[in-house]
Amino acid sequence: MTPYDGEVRVSGIEELIYHIYGVIGIIDSFPVLYKDEDKNIIRAVAPKYNSHNERSSQSPYNDLDWHVDAAYRPMTEKSDNLSPIVDYSIFGIVHKGHENLPIVYISLKDILNQLSYQDILIGCSNEFIVTSADSFSCKIVSNNLPLLVEHATGYYSRIKMDAIPETQRAAGFLNKIREIVDQESIQNYIYVTSGDIVVLSNKMVLHKRDSYSPKWDGEDRYFIRIYSVKDINQGILANSAQPWIWV
Repeated sequence: MTPYDGEVRVSGIEELIYHIYGVIGIIDSFPVLYKDEDKNIIRAVAPKYNSHNERSSQSPYNDLDWHVDAAYRPMTEKSDNLSPIVDYSIFGIVHKGHENLPIVYISLKDILNQLSYQDILIGCSNEFIVTSADSFSCKIVSNNLPLLVEHATGYYSRIKMDAIPETQRAAGFLNKIREIVDQESIQNYIYVTSGDIVVLSNKMVLHKRDSYSPKWDGEDRYFIRIYSVKDINQGILANSAQPWIWV
C-alpha cells in the first residue's frame, strides 16, 4: 500500500530493501541520511496529504524542475555546519503508479557539451543562491555558491533550475541552462516497474518529475529512496555512534 503520511512501512517490501542495500555495496558506497531532512534512512517518495504548497518529492501537486538532490550543501568537503552532497540517489520501485511517470534525467556531460568555456567559468563562480526542498521543517538557504565545481577529471553539478542568480551574468547562465535542458534530444526516460532499482549519480545528472493526480487508493506512485556516499568520513556526524546520520 502506498503510504500517504510520508512514512515507510517496511512490511511487504523487505526483499526490495535488501536488494537496494546489495546495490549500495556493489557500487562501494555507504548509506546516509541528513538529520534535518529525514527521520529514517529510507525515504518514502510518495504523494503526501496536505502538500499543496510544497515542491518536494512527496508533493504530487507541483512539477519538480530539473535539479540535483541536496544541492544547497557543499560539494565534496564538509563545511563548518553542513555535510556534503551525496554521491548517489538510489530508488526502489514499489508501485509505478497509475500515470506511469518515468524517471527523467539529463547527463551533465550533455549540458557541458553545449556550454562555452566562458559559460563554464560563470557556472563555477560563487554567484548563486540555492535552497533546500520545501519539505524541510526549517528551510536552508546557501548563498554565494557555484553551480559547477571542477574536480580532477571534469566537473560536478549542483544545478537547480530554481537557483537564484546573484549577478546579471549568473542569470544569463541559468537562461542558457534552461535552453539546453528543454531539448528533448538529451532527456533520458526510465519507465519502471515494481521491483526495479534505479541508481542516479547525483552530482553527474539532473532529474525532474512532472506533477500528477493521485487516486489515493493505495496503488499510487510509490518509490523508496536511499542516499549513499563514496566516503563516509566526509560527513559531519550528529552522533559519533551513528556515522550514517549526517548534519
